[in-house]
Amino acid sequence: TKKTLPEELEYAAAWGSLATLAILIFWTPFARDIFPFPYPLLIPMAWMAIRTGIGGTTLGSLTLASIAISGTLYGSGMLSGGDPAKSLFIAQLFIGTFALVFLAFASAMEERHETRGAADAYVKQLEHALRRIRGEDRAKTEFIAVLAHELRNPLAPVMSSLELMKLDTGLSANVHHMVDGMHRHVGNMARLLDDLLDIARISKKKYKLERTPVHLQTLVRRSVETVQALLTARGHDVRLDLPETAG
Repeated sequence: TKKTLPEELEYAAAWGSLATLAILIFWTPFARDIFPFPYPLLIPMAWMAIRTGIGGTTLGSLTLASIAISGTLYGSGMLSGGDPAKSLFIAQLFIGTFALVFLAFASAMEERHETRGAADAYVKQLEHALRRIRGEDRAKTEFIAVLAHELRNPLAPVMSSLELMKLDTGLSANVHHMVDGMHRHVGNMARLLDDLLDIARISKKKYKLERTPVHLQTLVRRSVETVQALLTARGHDVRLDLPETAG
């Protein structure tokens, strides 16, 4: 991926710090007095491993190797002195160990970055899916609310007509019973539509729970009356034995 200017400046600063410290440690005759151990190199190498990944760490390792080996061969720096072959072997061993450690560290950091990137992408997908689901749910709720409202409007004149028919004393008892049943069923439909409207209120947190008493005797009688025609058509006889008042 293309690096931004701040990232390029940071990489240049890390590489420059590493090269400067390597020159001071491996190319200055007083390095042994100032740097008895090459611990200062840990800072820029760790910096490059964290921020530049395997590519930057490889470049840092090559830079460190060229400076350390050339300084040792030249006869200056903390690893020089004594047998040149032994000094060169120690320099190569030091550079190899350093490179392996920080390449493994850089590999672990890159894997961490990739895992974090994948996790971030997955979280964004979940957020997008959640927004889509919320939008669909909002549209569904609004559709149900509009549908319930539109269906409830035609029930109003039906309810009024049935109430007027119930007041008509010229109708027979059988017709009054049928009108009463129709009025009750239309009322049930109206309550069901009210329940659909409550869905929109619940989604908008605009609802109020109410407790009302229910008479089981009336509920059972109306349930039987609802299916009485079907029971009669199939030759069934259902008899109810209920108390007149609630116990």
